[in-house]
Amino acid sequence: MDEKNIIISIYTNASGFLWHLSKVDSGTYLGWCGFEKNYASKIFTTYENALEDALSLIEKCDLTKFAYEYPKKTFHWGHYAEWLNTNYRDNPKK
Repeated sequence: MDEKNIIISIYTNASGFLWHLSKVDSGTYLGWCGFEKNYASKIFTTYENALEDALSLIEKCDLTKFAYEYPKKTFHWGHYAEWLNTNYRDNPKK
């Protein structure tokens, strides 16, 4: 994802597979799939499902679009994954 300036890291724990996002150029933390205030964390059963989820959300809203859409008063790169999960996931449970 060099062209989007995003590193997708997939990792696993006892619950399943999760994704984490960082900026390529600076390593800045962008959030992870479990950062969802209003509904249960997104855990995946396979590596491929976790990667596919992250890629599809990034395609819907890249960093440039996020910087434009997010309220300027509270903007922080660390809110990116939460923004994706809340606004670009097909059926968020609110």
